[in-house]
Amino acid sequence: MSVELREVRKPDYEGVIFLIHHDGKVLLERRNNPDKVYYGYTIIPAGKVKKEENESFIDAVRREIKEECDITPGELINLDTFLQISISNHFYRTTAFLVTDYKGRVRNVEGKSEHIWVNINKASEMLPFADSKHVINLAKDYLLRQNS
Repeated sequence: MSVELREVRKPDYEGVIFLIHHDGKVLLERRNNPDKVYYGYTIIPAGKVKKEENESFIDAVRREIKEECDITPGELINLDTFLQISISNHFYRTTAFLVTDYKGRVRNVEGKSEHIWVNINKASEMLPFADSKHVINLAKDYLLRQNS
């Protein structure tokens, strides 16, 4: 029996996912534009790292938060980095961040989805994708440790 050696698939993209938390609620996106990826689903806001511009994960998440929500985050809490396959079959290396401190008022700048604030304990029920559930659980664990 011979074993065929193959190259391990490397991620196509690097991404960031950010969970904004305020007063026990988190910001989710209900994707309601049929021309956009994840149409019909509720997700945690996310975006791509601009590798061609040598953008770091931190710079990418700050840019995405400003572009999508028009706020300036304070401390960015790095929850995890993980691999995932997107609904469009792209392979991502994604870093998840929790935002609990920010300047400005959250606004839906891009309009590609509906922003909804949801109690963090109910969020998992609304999120069908494993990566989003994972991020919610990490955030809940972090916030519990901070409050004890």
